Amino acid sequence: MLQALRLVNRLIIRGKDCKKLLQGVSDALTQSGAYDTAWIMLLDRACNVAPAEEEARLRSVDQADEPAATKKKDARSNSSESMEGSIGPSGLGISIAVQSGLGGSFTEFVEQVRLGSLPPCFGNVLSQGEHLVIEDPFETCPDYPLLRGGRDEGILSVPIEFDGKVHGLLTVSTSASFIVGKEDQDILAEIAADIGFAVHELELDNKRVRVEEELRNDETRLRTLFETAHDSIFIMDKSTFIDCNDATVQIFGCDSKDDILGHSPWEYSPEKQPDGQDSRKKAIAYIQAAIDGTPQRFYWKHSWKNGTEFDAEVSLNALTLNGKTYLQAIVRDISDMVQAQEELKRSEELYRLSFTNATDVIYSMDSEGTLLSVSPSVKRVLGYDPESLVGKKFHELGILDPDYIDDVADNLARVFSGETINAAVFEFIARGGERKIGEVSGAPLWRDGKIAAVVSVARDITERVKAEKIRNKQYNIVRAMATAVDLNELFKIVRNELSDLISTKNFVLAIYDEGTGLLYPLFDEDEKDDVPDSWPAARSLTGRVVLSKKSILLNREGIMELLESGEIDAYGTIPEAWLGVPLIADEETVGAIVVQNYDEAETYDGSIVEMFEMLGHSLGNYISRKRIEAERERLSAAIEQAAESVIITDSDGTIEYVNPSFEKITGFSRYEAIGDNPRILKSGEQDEKFYKNLWNIISNGGVWHGHFVNKRKDGTLYSEEATISPVFDSSGEIVHYVAVKRDITRELELE
Repeated sequence: MLQALRLVNRLIIRGKDCKKLLQGVSDALTQSGAYDTAWIMLLDRACNVAPAEEEARLRSVDQADEPAATKKKDARSNSSESMEGSIGPSGLGISIAVQSGLGGSFTEFVEQVRLGSLPPCFGNVLSQGEHLVIEDPFETCPDYPLLRGGRDEGILSVPIEFDGKVHGLLTVSTSASFIVGKEDQDILAEIAADIGFAVHELELDNKRVRVEEELRNDETRLRTLFETAHDSIFIMDKSTFIDCNDATVQIFGCDSKDDILGHSPWEYSPEKQPDGQDSRKKAIAYIQAAIDGTPQRFYWKHSWKNGTEFDAEVSLNALTLNGKTYLQAIVRDISDMVQAQEELKRSEELYRLSFTNATDVIYSMDSEGTLLSVSPSVKRVLGYDPESLVGKKFHELGILDPDYIDDVADNLARVFSGETINAAVFEFIARGGERKIGEVSGAPLWRDGKIAAVVSVARDITERVKAEKIRNKQYNIVRAMATAVDLNELFKIVRNELSDLISTKNFVLAIYDEGTGLLYPLFDEDEKDDVPDSWPAARSLTGRVVLSKKSILLNREGIMELLESGEIDAYGTIPEAWLGVPLIADEETVGAIVVQNYDEAETYDGSIVEMFEMLGHSLGNYISRKRIEAERERLSAAIEQAAESVIITDSDGTIEYVNPSFEKITGFSRYEAIGDNPRILKSGEQDEKFYKNLWNIISNGGVWHGHFVNKRKDGTLYSEEATISPVFDSSGEIVHYVAVKRDITRELELE
């Protein structure tokens, strides 16, 4: 037994590994011949073995021991094995388990203990630190699974303790008579105590090794961070640089650390800082404050080795190394940031100026539709002060037509989801009730990676929309002039088109008869008065438009001034607004269009006047053309129905038209005559001198009167009385000749 104790003590003195130490002790106890079997279990985290490591070791030992268990080795086998495990769900936490002489059955036992099945007879050993002496284990501890079957077997289990704490169990088995000896129990208890002390010392050694390793790792990490940092890092002894990282060399434009070490901060600074203070004095003040224990962080203007200045952010902190106080200085080049801030300031100033002086309305809203800002231009466009709108929800202000509220809310949600809205059209309501058409574009305003607001620009396109509408109306009216059956249909179309722009409840189109000096309404509508069938142009507002050939726009006050001065006579109720535009064709006035409003004085603006003037020219030309067409139709009917023969030729004498009487008298159809020459009627009764004289008269612009003896298609002769006249174009050139001839054959025969 003493031999075993000496072996154990030598192992403890030499042991540096907890697992190997315990396995060696277990083997020494059996190999000395003092004990048949021995096993040791350390609980919890004795020897600081990590749970994951123990779990892996347990699995590997289980797999290694399984064949041994199945082969049922001899109970006194000299084989030795170790077991390690982690805390089970309801059992003991096993840090290390080793055995000698037990074989594979020990594996199952450790697993049972780990799961909470430690035989009850061992309970007081762990909980109270008592010695367990079993002379007859089959009687005292029948559920102990490591019994080998011998009736003389005894078990001795003692706690492994240190500093009053039980760390595990040391259990041996041998003959019962040997176990009960007091001396053997004391020796085993001493061995257990030595194990406890050794385990504790190994734990301390392991902790010290880990701490030293962590310190080395920390130093390596810190040095790595120090050297790889993008910022400049200095270590300073008072105001002198004694160490720096590689980034410092680059940031300060130096060739090596030798350019920096041994120098002071103000040597890499301009003489004065931007606030005018001396760099050296200001740096010393910051350094002293940091040494006194107050960390410093400040803006500083540094300079490169070549003197080029740059902006920096500096932090100073005191640190103690080996009992001495040093300073750590971190310098960050913020030139780009300062430049960006200056650019931002310029951009903000530009935005402020744009915001303040914008002609469009610029505004921002949050996700709830609350107005956060509105540009001053809203006063000009809608008549509201910006301050009266900010802080309120857009749909509660009454500035938006209710029909568009849902559209605005939908667009707001889309922008807050990251979209951009371009050229959405809404109808706004100005403070005085006037309707305004706005073209709105909106985009998200991002802050810190999130959409903070929507910024929108609303452009007043009321006049543009109105101009487009006017152009469309003009196009429709011009098209109607080509398709309308008559003037009455055309005027109805005109009135209907204009009703989208202005009120047409009071609308008159009058024709002027220059011969009588009277105006006659072709189309009229008035909600208050009956329009007369005619009235003198000279004493009326409409007549002033016709006679002056100029548009006249008057309000009630202007009309009253003309009435009171006696320049015009009153015809009906005086309106609040009156507009008259002349109908002009070929620089001649043929009439006038008049609209008036009994309720609104500001209903007609410049665009309406301009549109009506264009309409006046178009309608004037239309009316003039219709008059000419009517006259032409009447003339054509007269010619077609005339008893006289009518021939129209071009300036070369080629026939372009003949009337039915020509066909009847000559026997030639119009299809035979058109394209030919009047010489088809030549009878030979007139000589060439006759025709030469005729042609000389008419080609010089004269009118020829005389008699012909011509020949019909059938060859018979007939006599005609003829008048041949030239037709001139606007430039005075002869373009046609017209011959009107009457058959006088019968008259001559009667004579």
